[in-house]
Amino acid sequence: MPPWLRPCPHRKELRPDRPRFPPTGEGQLKDLSGPAISEAAMRSVVPLLLVVTLTSPVFVEAGDATQPVMLIYCPGAPGYGQALRTIIEGDGRFSEAKILVCEKLDELRVTAFFPDVKAIVLTLTRDVGQELNSTLEWFFNNGGGVVGMGFASMWSASRNASQDVLPVFGNTYGVGTYDPNAKRTSVSFVKAEEDEISQGISSFDITHQKFILHRNSSTGSFEEKRPGSGEYKVLFTERSTGAPLVIKYRDEGVSVTFATFGGDDIVRSPGYFGLFVGEPTFKALFTNSLYWVWTNEQKLQQGVAKAEQFYQRRAEELASLRRAAEDRETAADLARLLKNAFAILGGSIACALVYWLTFLRK
Repeated sequence: MPPWLRPCPHRKELRPDRPRFPPTGEGQLKDLSGPAISEAAMRSVVPLLLVVTLTSPVFVEAGDATQPVMLIYCPGAPGYGQALRTIIEGDGRFSEAKILVCEKLDELRVTAFFPDVKAIVLTLTRDVGQELNSTLEWFFNNGGGVVGMGFASMWSASRNASQDVLPVFGNTYGVGTYDPNAKRTSVSFVKAEEDEISQGISSFDITHQKFILHRNSSTGSFEEKRPGSGEYKVLFTERSTGAPLVIKYRDEGVSVTFATFGGDDIVRSPGYFGLFVGEPTFKALFTNSLYWVWTNEQKLQQGVAKAEQFYQRRAEELASLRRAAEDRETAADLARLLKNAFAILGGSIACALVYWLTFLRK
């Protein structure tokens, strides 16, 4: 036998029990239970699947899509965030809320844009250059509710949002009064105006170290600043400087700003959240503020309405595409029917002509 006809000694023979499938043709995927699918068909189907997938409702966690979400943002202080969550969960006024705690800025930026996020609680224990400006302004200008605490109202942390959303106009911080006997620092809250948030709460002192304020760069003393629009109301001021400590504000959205209470998780720190978070006065003031924000925001309803309009338009577009496809299919069926009819008619005429030419023509 010529060498070029001999079998290759390195070739492996197919196992007899392994099925061999016939080729399906170049550029096709074969389903053994159905007809071949061409690449052109696949290219037309995949984009449709992507559109359907990407436009489907996406929410932060699985559950009821209409359940409102409250987001607690506490970078570097997860213990404080969980303590605030426990306080909120213990208040029956927030039984419908889904409470999420996050520490990363990217999580806040992404989550704030979901339509079911109704309110944001954010607390910064120091000036960490978070640059929360764009996220907070978008959320607030779309009707959202914000409760800001600690350095969240500093210019270096939230830029324009420290004036338009959390209007403390903070450019520095002050330190409370130190008690050498108790060896701790406290901040004195002086009641300014009666309000539903502060109802039943009189002036008080609470253990904490720092509060945010705006100082005049020339004199170094506190300088009052107010936003150019909206309803602005100071509920409590700091005793020694007169700087606002609690501000209630309504414009496109609603907010309550605490110029203090930027607690951290370090037990021996003068800013440790455990020094004040258990105080009944703090709990009452915090939950009342959050409840006012929760019940006066407009973002959720606006977001639900926009989502309903979007999906209604999407359903109408799909229905239009379906009707167009059905019309094309009907037209194709009619064309096939006419083609067959003309073919039969032509065949009949041809047969009659042949018959006439063969048998009848003289």
